[in-house]
Amino acid sequence: MNKKAIAAAMSAAALAATLAGCSGGGDAAGAGANSTNCTNKIVHADAPKVSVWAWYPNMATVVDNFNNSH
Repeated sequence: MNKKAIAAAMSAAALAATLAGCSGGGDAAGAGANSTNCTNKIVHADAPKVSVWAWYPNMATVVDNFNNSH
């Protein structure tokens, strides 16, 4: 094999590995969007909804503080 063929094969393998890693899968994707996960009291039902893509041990207090100030 020449160098170009080896480089092309390595690039294809790297691309395949990257795409396989990004495919994710599983049922957990989007589970945070389920409104039944929310245990906070909704003060203003017509308020816009905010999605939080992070986790913090005290997130319920953070959400309550945000809701009370907005």
